[in-house]
Amino acid sequence: MVKIFIDNKKYALDIKDLYTMLTGDRKVVVKAFEIKNGKMYLEDGIQIDDFKNTIYLIRKFEENFVLYHYNYDDENEPIFRLTYTKNYGEKDKNVYKRLLFDCLKKETKLLRPSWGTLTGIRPVKIVNDLKKAGYDKSQIDQRLINNYYLSNEKIDLITKISDNQEKAIKTLQNALSIYIFIPFCPSRCYYCSFYSNDISLTGKYATDYLDTLEKEIKETLKLPYFNGKKISTIYIGGGTPSSLDEKNLTKLFEIIKNNFDLNSIKEFTFEAGRADTLDEKKLHLIKNAGVNRICLNPQTMKDETLKTIGRTHSVAEFVDIFKLARKIGFDNINCDLILGLIGESETDMKTSLQKVIDLAPENITIHTLAKKRTAVLNQENIGFDDFDISPLMDEMSNTLYNKKYFPYYLYRQKNMINSAENIGFSKKGYICLYNIAMMDEVQTVIGFGAGASSKIIDGDLVTRIPNYKDLLLYIKDIENMIQRKKGVLL
Repeated sequence: MVKIFIDNKKYALDIKDLYTMLTGDRKVVVKAFEIKNGKMYLEDGIQIDDFKNTIYLIRKFEENFVLYHYNYDDENEPIFRLTYTKNYGEKDKNVYKRLLFDCLKKETKLLRPSWGTLTGIRPVKIVNDLKKAGYDKSQIDQRLINNYYLSNEKIDLITKISDNQEKAIKTLQNALSIYIFIPFCPSRCYYCSFYSNDISLTGKYATDYLDTLEKEIKETLKLPYFNGKKISTIYIGGGTPSSLDEKNLTKLFEIIKNNFDLNSIKEFTFEAGRADTLDEKKLHLIKNAGVNRICLNPQTMKDETLKTIGRTHSVAEFVDIFKLARKIGFDNINCDLILGLIGESETDMKTSLQKVIDLAPENITIHTLAKKRTAVLNQENIGFDDFDISPLMDEMSNTLYNKKYFPYYLYRQKNMINSAENIGFSKKGYICLYNIAMMDEVQTVIGFGAGASSKIIDGDLVTRIPNYKDLLLYIKDIENMIQRKKGVLL
């Protein structure tokens, strides 16, 4: 097991994530240390003297950052290397990460150096913030190279996405968005880590849940924070909201209609998600409720894979539902695909994309499979090939460009195949405002429901207010959820 010692414990997790991202090695320990009388000690007072594995010791020394690199030669004697890097004036964290990157680049074959030292999920936000601070394109490019070691390809990608977001960001200013979480699903897909409950077992609580949700919404909207505030988007997610039956779906939309002015809403999204939860009556109900954007997410267009991931519908049934949605009048549809699903070849993935393009949805979001902690994929230790997905993502992106789709948002997650990314593509005029508001933190988002989280944006300050990720606890202790919001929004 590799050990990394760092003299600033608040960056320990960042260093661990970077090491894992660059090497693929998750067997790494990062601990904080301090120096006393010329000797190095861990926080618990234990002296550092175990050099059985490669060790990186990172510390700040006056205005320089120093990386000591130890490993062993054939005689089992420690080899000592020392690197100095000047502090360029940005956050210390970036310098620590660059030191580790430089050392690993010399000593190890890096899996995905194109993202440089960036382990965060919002790389586009860095560009947006630099623009806001008055930097021009050449200055932004230089900072991305010097501070984060980004490749030219990634700089081009995230700056292009930032440019595509500019008009939408102006639309979102001086307003907020609403997120409503419905924690029910017909079954759990093996890659999913979102909080959800099997509706066949917990559907009996759906009505009580909606009553509780209504109480949370009503009490929260009474707070002074909302006086004069405009709401630009509403997003109903989950879970699979369309797993609710018609009676409870009707109740959900009545709650929304009674508490929000839908005439002023620019975008109202509903995650219809799975074809096995939809029929003509539900689609009409969703449309008549004022929803003007839906997500119909096949994830793959290969029947064998649908069964493997836990879906109970076929590709043909998905296509039928998509065409029915079009017939009913939905003119803004998003489709998600996931790259790297177990058992799929590159040909399978490219075929899935082409089949979705043939349906001509307004949005296509390309995700890369991530091995998330609470997903079945991880809990049952199902392996996946950590192949170089970058060329495939580039090829699929070019295919989408040629079909007049452009990238408008991007985010990354831990433990993704080859440390890749997720990219949302849109036809002109169909950017999802909520995705930009939420992912790039340009607007406050108020979350309602079990598993939802609110994110309050006040300049550079971001305050999060999480709700319980437990259906029955949320119903039982809703007053606490309301008080959490009052504590921040009064």
